[in-house]
Amino acid sequence: MTATNDRPAWTRTEAAPAPPNPRLDETLFPPLTTVDLIRTPEGDYLGRFIDNHRNEAELFHVNSRITPCSDTNRPIDPEYVRAAHGWVRATGFVPRPGDIRMGVAAKHGAVLGPEHLPAPLNAYLDELSAVDAGWWYALDRYLLLPTGLYQLASGRLWCERLTDAAEHKRVTDTMFGLPAGQATAHLLLVAAPWRYLMVQGPRGYRRLLVDTGRALAEAEALAARTGLVATTTLDFEDNRLERHLRIDGLEHTVVAVVRLDGEQR
Repeated sequence: MTATNDRPAWTRTEAAPAPPNPRLDETLFPPLTTVDLIRTPEGDYLGRFIDNHRNEAELFHVNSRITPCSDTNRPIDPEYVRAAHGWVRATGFVPRPGDIRMGVAAKHGAVLGPEHLPAPLNAYLDELSAVDAGWWYALDRYLLLPTGLYQLASGRLWCERLTDAAEHKRVTDTMFGLPAGQATAHLLLVAAPWRYLMVQGPRGYRRLLVDTGRALAEAEALAARTGLVATTTLDFEDNRLERHLRIDGLEHTVVAVVRLDGEQR
């Protein structure tokens, strides 16, 4: 009997060889360490029960409550909103006589009136621009035509910029759930939340979202009445779409898109 390292040979045991594991030589994708970092709506829902984590949407609702202990959120002053809305409609995009040669502007596509648009789109925009309901106060109306992007105000379309077919397609490619093919136009509702937030606090964002629903119902009803087919989507790639509109996504942000077609698709 011999000994190694002062231990009798019979006390030593050889470790059993590890069973072959072919997966150790494979590349795992995605890595196991990142699987839990992939955020999904389902994961957010389960997280509410696992770690008592509140979703930011829930926090928004909590932070926009009216309470007797805080003046951050306050009841709306309807007279203020009515006066502000009236002032915007009376002064926004209303040039003084002689400021713009409308005939020349229309020739170059800079300013368009209903008379420059095909039916039934002209009748639709004429009625939509005449709407004076308070729920349009914090919403701007943009119209995407095959030839350009316009803002609807004071009964006319004011050109933000002219577009070619390629750019027009890049804009419409950001929208989901709409029919394929060329549309007569796209109505984009662009929210300006601070028109409410500056007088009501975060509570104003709740009001803005409800106003959006009312405005959509009105826009769709007007389309049906004037012979257009309206298809609404609330799903679009926000960042890409807002870059095309050249708005910042905070002070002005797209909240809905209505595709308008001249006939049933």
